[in-house]
Amino acid sequence: MEEAPEQIQTPPTFRQKILVCIAAIAIVCGGLWFVQHRWMWRDPAKIKVDPEVEQKINTLLEEARTGGYRERMTIFYEIQDMGRDRLPVLARALQHEDPRVRAFSANLLQYCDNASVIPHLEARLNDENSIVRRSALSALGYLGASESAPTIILVLNDKDNFTRCQAALVLGNVGGDRAVLPLIQMLGTDPYPVARRTAAHSLGEIGNKEAVPTLIDSLEDSNHYVRSASLVALNRITGADLGPSKKTWSSWWAQRRGLLE
Repeated sequence: MEEAPEQIQTPPTFRQKILVCIAAIAIVCGGLWFVQHRWMWRDPAKIKVDPEVEQKINTLLEEARTGGYRERMTIFYEIQDMGRDRLPVLARALQHEDPRVRAFSANLLQYCDNASVIPHLEARLNDENSIVRRSALSALGYLGASESAPTIILVLNDKDNFTRCQAALVLGNVGGDRAVLPLIQMLGTDPYPVARRTAAHSLGEIGNKEAVPTLIDSLEDSNHYVRSASLVALNRITGADLGPSKKTWSSWWAQRRGLLE
């Protein structure tokens, strides 16, 4: 009976060694990412943390609502440095009876870099307190919460002037084309000049040419800042610099509209 030939094991090539090293690095990095973002797809408000940590954060939140500016900023950074354990506590604090605590918690959450808090912030857009609504809007914008755009669009009808402005500003970052028509309507009809100016700015940020006719009309707005913002938006969207004349822009747009679409 013939013996099977002895298999000779060749040492791995340099390329194989490199591939093994790359695979090992990818596994390690993936593990670190998972540990850092282990709450990404979980509801943070339902996650239990160390009771001592939760008690400390809640105590700091209570102190922040009555403290002065310097004290609040000190508390802000102290909570910010507590790591991921702060997220569940802050998510629950969005339900606090005191609007000062809700707003402070929303401001903290905008720096958490974790999408799991977005539904909790979005729910605060219906808060009875306008400061809380604005804080939630700011956090959603900072987190790039494009999935919240439909809800943010509804806030363009908020009864509070500053809240409408904040909603318009955030939509310039996360709204995309779906926010164009609501922002056009705000630019043309909102009674508050700062809201119209913010709508013009955000339309320029989005860059959709559907906004051009309304922006041209706004070159004759009663408010100087609205006119200036509309002109800047027109420059950004069309790439043209024709000055502040509505007549000049209207003539130019009638000739070039089909070429730019």
